[in-house]
Amino acid sequence: MRSGFEQRLRSYLSQLKAVKGSPAAPEGELGERLPKLLSLFRRLGSVQDRTPGPARPLSPGNFRTTMLGIGEALTIAREKGAFLNVWDVAGLGRNEVRNAAVLAWFLDPKETHGLGTGFLEPFLQRALGSARDRLPPERELVRASVRKEFRPQGSETDRVDIAIEGIDYLVFIETKIDAREGHFQLERYAAAARSIGKRGGLLYLSPKMPRDLPAQAHRTSWADVAYCLRRAATRTYSPLVRTLILQFADHVSAFKGEQ
Repeated sequence: MRSGFEQRLRSYLSQLKAVKGSPAAPEGELGERLPKLLSLFRRLGSVQDRTPGPARPLSPGNFRTTMLGIGEALTIAREKGAFLNVWDVAGLGRNEVRNAAVLAWFLDPKETHGLGTGFLEPFLQRALGSARDRLPPERELVRASVRKEFRPQGSETDRVDIAIEGIDYLVFIETKIDAREGHFQLERYAAAARSIGKRGGLLYLSPKMPRDLPAQAHRTSWADVAYCLRRAATRTYSPLVRTLILQFADHVSAFKGEQ
């Protein structure tokens, strides 16, 4: 159930937008930022739910009350560390190697997050799409080996960001944020994955479409990563792990580009 404050805020913003000649944020910006703001208010805990009264007409007094309410909520949020994102503090930024390392940690079913395949399986299912039948059942995925900066067949020049391997399957993940794929890079990685003779293939993780996606390779996005992370967050009993998951999901959601 929405809090009374949230409903009043929504009502106020709707009325403000309807006022002729009033300055308003662009539709895209408002649509993107308002849900995040309201989501933050829901997590504060100190903003009590109340049964909302009848909507009040827009007036300077109501404007002042609304702004004071927002200011108070933001102050409480700041004091509680609601704006803290450990991955930003750790300096991941838009560095592809660092972000790929954290992604590999979440993908590894044997790692200390305790998720098991709670993120690995839904992410691979979503990323592979119709080719998901190439993956083994969960009882085999739980024994997967996840390696960073993997050199296929001992290559001196090629280095895949993440390799997920089992007895009869192999998935390469090449990650990009701002950079483009190198000359014939995806073709080489896809060929290397095929040459090993296991199920799986190559996943190209990037906010941008590749120039040319090789056969049996699949493109996925950081938005898919964020979506699957948020699903995985519902499967942990640890508040700390849940916070780390959701903060990483928020972090990678900023990696956008040509879809």
